[in-house]
Amino acid sequence: SIRCYQLTADSFSAGSAMPVSRAQEQALKELKLNGKYFTSLLLPMAEADGDFDVYLMENDVMPVLLQGLDALSRHVDKLASGKSDASSARKQKFNPLTWLAQYLLRNHPTHSSDHRDELYRHLRELASVERGRRNLLRRLPEFETTWQLFTHGDGLSTSQIEQVFQQLDTLWNMDGQFIRSLPANFAARIPCADLNKVTFNEFWTFFEEIVSTHDLIRLSVFENAEKRRQMAEQEAQDALERQRQREANIAEEERQQRLLKAQFETLCADAYLNPELNQIMIKGAVLAYPMDLKGEHIVLILQLLRAWGHSLMDTEGKYMEQDEWDEHTKELWIGWRKLHGPQTNYPGVVDAESLKVLTDKEAFQAFHHIEE
Repeated sequence: SIRCYQLTADSFSAGSAMPVSRAQEQALKELKLNGKYFTSLLLPMAEADGDFDVYLMENDVMPVLLQGLDALSRHVDKLASGKSDASSARKQKFNPLTWLAQYLLRNHPTHSSDHRDELYRHLRELASVERGRRNLLRRLPEFETTWQLFTHGDGLSTSQIEQVFQQLDTLWNMDGQFIRSLPANFAARIPCADLNKVTFNEFWTFFEEIVSTHDLIRLSVFENAEKRRQMAEQEAQDALERQRQREANIAEEERQQRLLKAQFETLCADAYLNPELNQIMIKGAVLAYPMDLKGEHIVLILQLLRAWGHSLMDTEGKYMEQDEWDEHTKELWIGWRKLHGPQTNYPGVVDAESLKVLTDKEAFQAFHHIEE
C-alpha cells in the first residue's frame, strides 16, 4: 500500500541506503494499480476536506506518484546492493526526493503518452464519479430544508417525496436532470415501517446508500446548471438595463423637445417684437437695402434657422454666431427655404411669406415630431 512506499522512501536518506524488507518487497510485487486499488485510497468524505485525494487522482498525480515510488524503491535497492553502475561519488550525493521529482516530471501524462494512458483516463473517470457523489451528499442541508416544507412532523408519503425531488431540481436549475438521474420508483423502494410516513432519516440513509453505490449525477451537471442560472440572471439584468436605458432615452428626448419648443416660442415672440422683422411681416418689406443688414433681426433669423436644424458653421464644423447678412447666411437661408419655405423664383429673398413659415409653430412641431 501507500504506507509501504512511504517506508521505502524514508529508508534512504541522502548519503545512505538500506535495503527494503521482504515484507515490503512482497507488497510491491502484489501491488496492482487498478481502479479498485485507487478507490481504496479515497478518504472518507468526513475527512476529505478540500477533496485533495480526488484532485490528485483526476490530475494523474496519484498513479504517477505510486509508480514513481515503485521505481524509486527498485532504484534504491539496486544502489544498496552495489549492482548500480553509478559511481561512489554519485551514490553519496543521491537524493531520493530529487530523483522522485524528476521521475514525476518525466512521466506525467502531460509530458508523455504510453500504455498507461487508458489507466489514467479510467482513474479520472473514477475521480469525476466521486466528486459527483460528494457533491450530492454535501447537499444534506438543502435536502433537509426542502423536506421540512412538505412535512408536518409525521413523515412524507412517496408522492410527497417525489415533490421534494421536483422542488430540489427546480432549486438547482437542473431542468429535470436530477429527477431523471434517480433510480426508477426510488421513493417506493425506501426501507421504512410505513411508506406513507417516511422519516427524513429513513430517506437519507437509503439515499446515501444509493449515491455511494451508483453514478447518479456528476458535479459538472450542477456546474452547468449554475452557469445557466447565472446566464439567465445576467440576461434578465441586461434586459432590465436596456429597458431602463430606453426609458431614459425617451425621457431625455421628451425633455429636449420641450426645451426646443420653448426656445422656438421665445424666438417667435422676439421676432414679432423686432422692428425690422415686423416691417417685413406686417408692412410687406423685404430684407434688402435700404433695410439694415446687420443687427438683432439677423441674429433672430439665424437662431430660428438653427432651431429648424440649419446652423451656420465655420470651416472646423463649429457653430457660428453673427449678426450680419452676407453670402454665407443667404446660402443658409436658401437651403432652408428649398426644404420648408414657399416655392419662389427668388429663394434668397426674406419676405413676409417666408417669415410666416419660419415662425409657424405647427409646421415646426410637425417637422421635429413634437407632440402637444
